Amino acid sequence: MGKYEDFAAALGKGGVPKGTIDEFITKFGKKVIDEGMSEFGHIRPELLKNIEEFLGAGSDSFKTISKNNTIISQRATQIAIESGEVYKFFSAADGKALKESFTPEEVARLFGKSTDDIARMADDVDVQNAAKTKKNDLIKLGISGSLVTGVIFLMLLTGKKNPVEAIAEALKESAKAAAKAAKDTGGFVFKNLFSGMDGLFNVSALFLFCSSIGIVLWLVISVVLKK
Repeated sequence: MGKYEDFAAALGKGGVPKGTIDEFITKFGKKVIDEGMSEFGHIRPELLKNIEEFLGAGSDSFKTISKNNTIISQRATQIAIESGEVYKFFSAADGKALKESFTPEEVARLFGKSTDDIARMADDVDVQNAAKTKKNDLIKLGISGSLVTGVIFLMLLTGKKNPVEAIAEALKESAKAAAKAAKDTGGFVFKNLFSGMDGLFNVSALFLFCSSIGIVLWLVISVVLKK
């Protein structure tokens, strides 16, 4: 599904009527939705705030949407941790984290640590300094809330004991997510370029077809260069 479909589905699961969803889109614009939805169907804080103001913080619909959104972000975070592939924690669209903020209890649960372990890490001067001096990098990664807890999460996610190195590694993995998405998109385009020829080409025939095109181009270039 696309981002608009994901947005509509998220609100629909919260019991928001289609007419009301259309009103929201008209009021805030499609750009707000495009920037506010991750490719995993997760609603980012800015868009969630707009939804809250539009529906009302105390409405049953918003409570359901918010609860579902938390489940989605937690699930995506857990997948990234369990896979050992750090880049999965970052959005391919803008490199921002799938989950923006954490409580010490959440970090402890996600990594099988005790809250005392997390508290000791939070008291580390290097961790506290990194949260201050690397604030812009953390914001770039989409980390909000307690930046100290965010740094601890990145340390455990990347396996780096040095907080500054952990942030640097997270930035690399964030860029990797975007690069991988671009590569996958290229492969998708090529695959679909020939999708209508399935009845004509098998793998071997497609190879011969591409090889023939290459030979023809080489002959044409050779003739041109001789003139």
